[in-house]
Amino acid sequence: MSLLDQARSQSTGTYYPKMLLYGGPGVGKTVTALILAKWLKKRLLAIDGDGGCNTYRWDPDWADVFDVVVSSEPVEICMGLDELLNDPKEWGILLLDSISTVWRDGEYSVEAAARRKIDSKKGVSLSLYESAWNLSLWNPTKRLAWQIANNIKRLRMPIVCTARKANKWEHGAVVGDKPEGDAQIGHEFDIVANLSQYHPQSPRVAVIEKDRLHRLPTRIEGDPGNPFWLAAAIMEAYGKELGTAAEANPRASNEQIEELYRLQADALDKNPGVTHALIVDWIRSSFQEDRYEDLSPDQARAAIQAMKARLGQE
Repeated sequence: MSLLDQARSQSTGTYYPKMLLYGGPGVGKTVTALILAKWLKKRLLAIDGDGGCNTYRWDPDWADVFDVVVSSEPVEICMGLDELLNDPKEWGILLLDSISTVWRDGEYSVEAAARRKIDSKKGVSLSLYESAWNLSLWNPTKRLAWQIANNIKRLRMPIVCTARKANKWEHGAVVGDKPEGDAQIGHEFDIVANLSQYHPQSPRVAVIEKDRLHRLPTRIEGDPGNPFWLAAAIMEAYGKELGTAAEANPRASNEQIEELYRLQADALDKNPGVTHALIVDWIRSSFQEDRYEDLSPDQARAAIQAMKARLGQE
């Protein structure tokens, strides 16, 4: 099946908005996700990396709205997202608060992993970080960011990610704002909003920097005393999609993906007529996907069996 044949055969599917809200403290990032869940009557799962979301557990207004896990460890979060892909359970919306903290802690973990990897040559065992994800020392934070973003895209549920605000620099001068973290993170979301409130008595403002379906105005203002102003605008524009039930969408395991890449290397090494382009075309024609990472567990098992048969390893 060619790439264009895939376009004709694919159904529209269900749209689950993925939102990135960034800004300074107290502008309404976290509470926007919580009130969306409350209005939608959905249970929210909060992955709290900053510690701020966890404090809402002690407010009776939010006690029955969400469950929270406190973690900023990237590998632990990746594994948790994998669990959600397999079974969303009772949760209908996800809050990752904040992705900036996960990125920062990922960089710290990579530095420690580099030291442990060097020490492992002296007989020191590697941690779960290296053994679970087989990270090389070549830009492993990028790989973590990619894995988290890939899982976010695959999750069939509405998602709100928050991020801290950082300066955007060009040619040695500050030219605006950006989410703190991976420079490309905004590309992974359907909606990106820059939130601000410069004084407690001034209006709350959200500049919509990205909206794939163009339903939101470019600038949304709210009264200083109304913390739900942005959530109301999002509900008006995307309430139908936000109210859609979450669905499972499991991906191939890391072990399956590593096995497929090993078999691919064998095929390229032992068969001069086999090229990477031919392998990609085979994946597309067989499974309507472009990468091993996008296969389901069943598809990955079938791909492993097919590749082993072609290599005579069965």
